[in-house]
Amino acid sequence: MSNTSPPTNPFQRGNKLAVGKGRPPVVFTDEEVHELGQELTIWVRETDQIFHLSEFWGIHKMMMKGDWDALRGRSGFFPYYKDAIELMVLKTMKNKDLSTSYGNRFLAMYSQELREFEREVRKQQVEDEIAIKKADVAQFTDEQLKLNQDILAGITALQQRERA
Repeated sequence: MSNTSPPTNPFQRGNKLAVGKGRPPVVFTDEEVHELGQELTIWVRETDQIFHLSEFWGIHKMMMKGDWDALRGRSGFFPYYKDAIELMVLKTMKNKDLSTSYGNRFLAMYSQELREFEREVRKQQVEDEIAIKKADVAQFTDEQLKLNQDILAGITALQQRERA
């Protein structure tokens, strides 16, 4: 006889009473992929304030994240996804009521060009810092070498005076 009582630990994940391995993954046909892509771009155009595309797939379409990720990975959906992101960025940036901190985070999350530009700027800053440190080390080395040579010359002069 199997134990059919519910788990006593409220933090235990999963349903021990479920049969099988859970809900099967959603498989989108090519036609559904294009329909969802068109629906996404129309939804972005018609919705006034959009803060994240999860509003479309999580609330509007009631999809699970794994299904959304699978859909986003389909080559037929990607052009629609890219257009929707660009439209969303443009619409959000035109919103005058958007706070600066949120606007910066939003752009960093969705604007690929901005992310690439920031990476290039940061890479250049790091390269500049390395060059400055190398120059400082080289300068320090030259100064230290001259100081050491002066100290050695002074010690040699003192030794020669004592011998004489």
